[in-house]
Amino acid sequence: MDTVKLDDTVPLATRALYGLDVALTHVECRRWDQAADTLEAVRGMAPGWVQHQMLPGVTISRLAGVSVGRLRGLAHAAGVPLGVR
Repeated sequence: MDTVKLDDTVPLATRALYGLDVALTHVECRRWDQAADTLEAVRGMAPGWVQHQMLPGVTISRLAGVSVGRLRGLAHAAGVPLGVR
């Protein structure tokens, strides 16, 4: 996943969904900062689209090892509530 690059010929929704899958994979591998960076990149490329997806919320809920401030920012940008467990 670190070597796959999707160019502009691939539809935006496909690139964004792939990015969300990559972010979730980073979470599963406990690469917290990479997951947060990837979520931010997806939000930057498709901000309106991200707010209508479930996967950002799932990914954010599983993030650990990231500052609460950064989590709040990600949750706000993705339009998902930040619940504390």
